[in-house]
Amino acid sequence: MRRNSDAMSTCRIERKRAHDREAQRASRAKTKAYIAHLEKTVADLSESSGDNRANYLAQHASQQAQEIDKLQGLVGKIRSLVQETGKAEQNSSPEKTQALKSESAADSTAESSSSFPDPISATNWDSPSEDQWIPEIPKPVDSAARKARAKVAPASRNLIVLGISMLCEETDDTSYFQRVNAAISKVEQTPDNLSTIEEDMDILSRAIVHGWDAAERVHHFDIVWRFLRAFDEGLWYRAAPVERFAHFWGMRCHLLYKIQPKNQE
Repeated sequence: MRRNSDAMSTCRIERKRAHDREAQRASRAKTKAYIAHLEKTVADLSESSGDNRANYLAQHASQQAQEIDKLQGLVGKIRSLVQETGKAEQNSSPEKTQALKSESAADSTAESSSSFPDPISATNWDSPSEDQWIPEIPKPVDSAARKARAKVAPASRNLIVLGISMLCEETDDTSYFQRVNAAISKVEQTPDNLSTIEEDMDILSRAIVHGWDAAERVHHFDIVWRFLRAFDEGLWYRAAPVERFAHFWGMRCHLLYKIQPKNQE
């Protein structure tokens, strides 16, 4: 019997190890694929130039926004299903709760008939005992509050750079892509004291981790950083932190390559 038990334990350990190895291989493959995606994005941003680059950035941003909207729609469907299930349980829970209360009251009455009444336990006749289980009904989530959390209101931010709005929306006069191209052209023609590469790294790291306000409290934002902040808060804030960091670092380097040293005061 001991040998059989040891053999079964060994088999379980081997199966667990094989499962762990497979999970690690899948995780490494996923990480490599994501790194390759980021490298390709940075390479595309470095090779492209001018209006073509702006069009590529806008198209890539639009694709990312569509994917994010699809995921948000899927999350909304899942939440609606959870709410429907919670409502169904809530409709059936009063009868279960009443039955549990009746059983608890009957038990308390039987105990009190053989002893003096306990004033403390008497106050707990209508409360369920520790062994009883009452299903927790999920609270319905306000749809307006959920939308407010899912989409940070861009109206509260300063999205105007050199007179151009970086909010991702279509207007009667111009499209979003046209406004991005116009803003990039104005940024390239606006003189300013540009920060160093060490300051750029610290600014972007603080902005991604703690927010743009935290970064601006420590460093002065030149015209390029003001444009990148508005561009991020108008659209890219919904992307993952790693993608935002790679995207804006490549965009910052490309803009500096085009405007230095002619844009220095």
